[in-house]
Amino acid sequence: MGELSAGIVHEVCNPLAAIKGAVEILEEELAADSPRREFAGLAKKEVERLDKLVGEFLRFARPATLSVQLNNLNKIVESVAALVENQEKSQSVKIKKDLQKNLPEVLIDSEQIKQVLLNLAINSLQAMPDGGQIAFRTSENGRYCMVEVKDSGAGIDPKFIPKIFDPFFTTKEKGVGLGLSIARKIVNQHEGTLSIANDSGKTVFSLHLPKNT
Repeated sequence: MGELSAGIVHEVCNPLAAIKGAVEILEEELAADSPRREFAGLAKKEVERLDKLVGEFLRFARPATLSVQLNNLNKIVESVAALVENQEKSQSVKIKKDLQKNLPEVLIDSEQIKQVLLNLAINSLQAMPDGGQIAFRTSENGRYCMVEVKDSGAGIDPKFIPKIFDPFFTTKEKGVGLGLSIARKIVNQHEGTLSIANDSGKTVFSLHLPKNT
């Protein structure tokens, strides 16, 4: 499936690049006040959306090889919180961190796990267009280290919970539906688990990663 996906992506991306280039050339010939510039912009935006879609599909079908080292999950959470800081200010979203001191290190690919947590944080931001709070919590749970990401949005409809990690399932109007599938696949590669639940009507993602033993 990975080889097939790579071939499809290659065959689709090349025409997309040609289409985008052609639209940009045509756009240059339009007057600055031409109403047709709106259509050129729309075409470029849709090409970029398709390019993102095929890239996400390739990531899903052919997961990256992990490069694991001992890492502290608290530091990764701090890094993710810093990445969403600008959005936090513009969207009136507060970030709360409850990080366990002396949390054991875990053997992980830090960039991949950072991508997982960033994906969860972005989902939370999108669930709170009018503001709210994202809470990160780290802890130990038996032989696992855990990160919880909880938001104060409206929560997820219980009927969607069994499907939320399914490829191409999305409740967003313009969503691709692969972000959470890729996130869970990355976590599974680490022999961990990623789950979702409603806590008093609020969405909580729980990431469990095995401790280094």
